[in-house]
Parts: sequence; C-alpha cells; structure tokens
Amino acid sequence: MTTLEQLAEPQHEAPASHRVALDPSELCRYRSRLEAAWSLSTAHPSYAREPLSSKGQCGVSSVWLARRLRQRGIEATYCYGRLSFDDPSISSVDHHCWIEIGSPGDAARHIVDLTCDQADGFEEKVIYRRHDHLVREGIRYEPAARLAVDDLPGDRVWPRYTQLEESMRTKWGMETLYDAV
Repeated sequence: MTTLEQLAEPQHEAPASHRVALDPSELCRYRSRLEAAWSLSTAHPSYAREPLSSKGQCGVSSVWLARRLRQRGIEATYCYGRLSFDDPSISSVDHHCWIEIGSPGDAARHIVDLTCDQADGFEEKVIYRRHDHLVREGIRYEPAARLAVDDLPGDRVWPRYTQLEESMRTKWGMETLYDAV
C-alpha cells in the first residue's frame, strides 16, 4: 500500500514522528466512513442527540484510528485535553480527543485529529500536521492525559468505541487498516 508508508530509514535513528507518513486524503476517507458509522450510542453522553455531528465522536474515532495504525506497526498515543486557537473567532474545545504520533516532548510529533471541526468556526474536518507547525498556525493541542493503545480498554471511552467498531464492521466489513481504504 503506497498511501500509508514507512519512509526510508536514515543512517541515524530518528524519532518515530519523522519516519511515518500518512496520506491526508486517506485520513479524510476514514473520516467519511466513521461519520457513516457514528450513532447516538457512540457519542459522548453530553452530545448524544440528533442531528449527529463530530461533537462527542472524537474519543471513539481516535481510538479507532490508533488501533488501526497499530496494525500497521505505527504506535499512536490517545490524547484527551483541550483544543484552542489564537483566532478569537474560533471556539475552543475544552474536552477533546485526538492522537499523536511521536514522543510527547518532540515538537515534530504529528497530531492526527479526525474531528477537529467540533470547534465552532473551524472548517477543517481532519488535521494531520506536526505539532510545531500547528502552534505556528495558532492551533494548540494541550493534552491533559495521554494513553497508550493497550490502556484504552480500561478507559471510559471503550464501551462506546466497541459500538463504533461493530458499526464499522457492519457497514464496511472493516477488520484491518488495509480494508479501510
């Protein structure tokens, strides 16, 4: 598969965030399929109402993506915290989830957010950029908690994620990341 690939290894060991490249159009396709699978049972209880939107779907969508990337040997960290913007016309999201690829202290780590349009006034649906680039653009991801994929079954998002996973399998027959394209 050429759209999600490991870049050539440099002569010296580089941080993981420098070796992974995801295809933004592929991430947008994931988002479209996730949207079709979202339901009231996958939404955070505070947002479980019609009409459905990305609000309340960030946790389950982030878990889904982190698990799929792991199947490809890409380790991602599930993050919970705040999304804020320097632009005062865009609302902050005080309780938000996304994934990060790379070490928490590495400014070049990648942020992957499949539901960033939860922020009123922000039109992008999907973000996949380096952390330091986002900061320069006035977009701030401020994690309050980070969880490894192995820790997610103990998190309160897990029961809703299992509903999403079942919906994805029913709608798309998706078992692996390869099936998601």
